[in-house]
Amino acid sequence: MRFARAVWLSIALWSAVGGAIASSAEAQAPAPVPSPPAANDVPPAATLPAPPPGAYTPQASPLAPPAGAPPAGYPSAPPVYYAPGYAPAYGTPAEQPPPGYYGIEAAPSDYPQPTYQAVQGRRPGPGSHEHEGFYLHLGGGFGAGGASYKDRIDSNVSKVRTRGVAFTLDVGIGGRIVENFILHGNLTFTFFDAKKKIDGVEDNGYDAINSTLWMLGAGGTYYVMPYNLYVTLVLGTGGFTESRDYETFGVTEVNIESSAGFAGALAIGKEWWVGGRGEWGIGAAIKGMLAVAPIEIANYKSTVTGHAVTLEFSATLN
Repeated sequence: MRFARAVWLSIALWSAVGGAIASSAEAQAPAPVPSPPAANDVPPAATLPAPPPGAYTPQASPLAPPAGAPPAGYPSAPPVYYAPGYAPAYGTPAEQPPPGYYGIEAAPSDYPQPTYQAVQGRRPGPGSHEHEGFYLHLGGGFGAGGASYKDRIDSNVSKVRTRGVAFTLDVGIGGRIVENFILHGNLTFTFFDAKKKIDGVEDNGYDAINSTLWMLGAGGTYYVMPYNLYVTLVLGTGGFTESRDYETFGVTEVNIESSAGFAGALAIGKEWWVGGRGEWGIGAAIKGMLAVAPIEIANYKSTVTGHAVTLEFSATLN
């Protein structure tokens, strides 16, 4: 009796141990490998996103798929949609689908692309709007001029003063020394048809008096850029001549002339660039001129002082 009970207990114990071992082995076993999807297992078309209204959708290509392409029926990437009115880089939506799909050829690398260039005006030539190289200045204008000196009249020494409307001519030639600074030589003439006073009393005993101031000198011009304002100073030698017409008294003409003395001129002006290459400047300046020279009239030696202030218009090549 006791033996049978022991046998039954042993059987029950081994049965429990065997069940536990089986359960542990089943828990540690690897998961089964799923079978690959069937060739016709393609997501239905309804699952793809709907294109926006008016968008371009790729068209089927008549070309054969390239070598190594996935088998027919393999799920492909979702299609790419373009906004209405957008054209791919190669062709138009109606002519050629965009590249990137099987059987579609991309645009060749040497496909000509349009180039655009802004329309430009004629560019200034070398040296345009700059002061460099050869310098040529031509000037002319008008203003007022006069002179004063002493003259022997009827055995008396009197002070003579002449005044009148002046006209000036100026020529300067030179070249640039440093940036915006020009060194040049100048020849200047100032003419004026004068009225004469002797010791402060107007003299009407002549028919005409024509006076001339002249100057030959060297100077410099400095330009303030980019405004093209300039200052010119010229120093040199100069003199004075005068022609008196006493036709009423039977004397056709009497000329007096000074020796060479000191002369100088100062001008302040502005110029504007003109010409196809912008190398000419047209402008105007206020110019003052002074000449002091020894003179001898009727065996009387004195000093003549001539002056003029003019508005000068100029044309400059530089």
